[in-house]
Amino acid sequence: MRRFVDGSADDVLVAESAEVDLLVVGSRGYGPVGAVLLGSASSALARAANCLIIATPRETPFNLLP
Repeated sequence: MRRFVDGSADDVLVAESAEVDLLVVGSRGYGPVGAVLLGSASSALARAANCLIIATPRETPFNLLP
């Protein structure tokens, strides 16, 4: 299922977290300075999520098939 939702990534992901058991999000990995200057949706989600989250670092390979 695909949906387009209008709003800030922080607000949208926190709202969506109430509807699921697990959210997997990526992290751009800009570090603490980048997070302060640009904000961090992953950090905001970690503080306010209503479900479990997994935040993967940049360039994490996802080999789902053997």
